[in-house]
Amino acid sequence: MTQLCVGCGICLGVCPSNAVNRRIDNGLVTVEFDYTLCIKCGKCVEACPPLFYLYKGHPRYFETIERIEKIFFGYSTNHDIRFHAASGGVVTSLLLYMLKHKIVDEVLIVRMKGFSVEVLLTDNEDDVISAQGSIYFKTFSLCMLPEIVHYIKKGSKLCIVGLP
Repeated sequence: MTQLCVGCGICLGVCPSNAVNRRIDNGLVTVEFDYTLCIKCGKCVEACPPLFYLYKGHPRYFETIERIEKIFFGYSTNHDIRFHAASGGVVTSLLLYMLKHKIVDEVLIVRMKGFSVEVLLTDNEDDVISAQGSIYFKTFSLCMLPEIVHYIKKGSKLCIVGLP
């Protein structure tokens, strides 16, 4: 299973019994299951495409890929963001725009914190700027799923940023 894990963290976020945990082994970040805590509810299997594939016997990847009609290229019109963020700063600029114009209430971002990562929900422009750039390892950002659900149930509009 660990070879298929993309590090999104949704298994951590949906597990009601805390049976799934992050594990760092020789610099490799993965998940481990504590089967003594597992209540066999199946939420992790239903939420995780690799687990679903392994345990249900059929993949549900790329079901929408055939429906892609257009692909666009862009970059930030803010010079500092464009040249300090990843891929031209499009995501950073979109997040700032959505927050400024109240399209979303908060954004879920991941930023480097020393040799680790910090996952946070924020409405702060400085937080968004500090998270610009890509992180090319598993961040488990969806481990915050309970908080995300709480905000959505309150009526908040969120934007979640992640890489595949």
